[in-house]
Amino acid sequence: MNLNPIILGLRDVVGVPVEPDIYLGEEERYIVFTYEDERASWKANNNVLADTASMQVSYYCPYNYDYMADKEKIRDYLEEKGFVGIEIQSWIEDAVKGVKKQRHTVFTAEYTERRK
Repeated sequence: MNLNPIILGLRDVVGVPVEPDIYLGEEERYIVFTYEDERASWKANNNVLADTASMQVSYYCPYNYDYMADKEKIRDYLEEKGFVGIEIQSWIEDAVKGVKKQRHTVFTAEYTERRK
């Protein structure tokens, strides 16, 4: 299952760089995503009918940036594209680059797709 094209669509929704696994650019606001788990989820008659992927989408921004509108845009986009069970956590952490502290908001969600 390849959900990359769907997640990469967040570029247009939030207007920030979106990369799988790691972002090496210079922007203070960006999104990275990771496949936490992918498994056969629907089975019948000794056949797999669908797969489910658990995804983690991380949104980074300066700690003092008003991120609430972006958070809602990301959540709404994921729901619109068929992700379910969306959970959101946010905290302030030491930044690896640029700013002294940054906000890290994590969206975890599942997506199920029929096998072809």
